[in-house]
Parts: sequence; C-alpha cells; structure tokens
Amino acid sequence: MEPTPFVSVVIPCRNAAQHIGRALESVLANDYPRDRLEVPVTEGRGSNETWAIAERLAARHSQIRIIDNPGRRLAVALNLAVRNATGDVFLRADSSISRVGAAWRRVSP
Repeated sequence: MEPTPFVSVVIPCRNAAQHIGRALESVLANDYPRDRLEVPVTEGRGSNETWAIAERLAARHSQIRIIDNPGRRLAVALNLAVRNATGDVFLRADSSISRVGAAWRRVSP
C-alpha cells in the first residue's frame, strides 16, 4: 500500500474577509488525514479583515499557515505559496470556495 501523500492546499487571497473563513473550514472539514495536510494562505495586504480571520483560524488549526504577499498579485501569491509549501502534491483553491468535495482525496504524487 502506498503512503498517503502530504498535500498542500494553496489559497491565494486578498480582500476575501467575506469568504476566507468558510473556505478554510471547508478544506479542513474534508476527511483527508490532518497530519498529511497543510493549507498555506497567501494574503495580499488587502484593506479588510482577511488576515485577522485567517490568523484566528490558524491559531486553532496548525495546518493553516499565513504568508504575507506584499506583491498583491495572484502570480506572486501562488509563487510564494508553492515556495513555502512542503507537500508532495499541490492543490490550488480559491478563497471563495464553500465546499470541498471528496474527489481530491484521490490525489497521487
């Protein structure tokens, strides 16, 4: 039996206070083993409470890591997330997702 790959679910965001909490909770609610999961969130220095919301969730869930994105652009956010992620497999999710299905559970490196 192959080992369960370590998965990085990368979420770039900026001014996503309305959605980021639901997005992170959705990723964490999946039945993927928590010890094989990380969620790097790259926040682009927006003007709302996105960072604070993600920070509160990160304090409760060690899988969430917040990464500052001073470049504020999506390409910069993705590069930062991938550079700082440690997964065998990388998945990208939008900050506005509200439900993560089970299909991604069948990932393989």
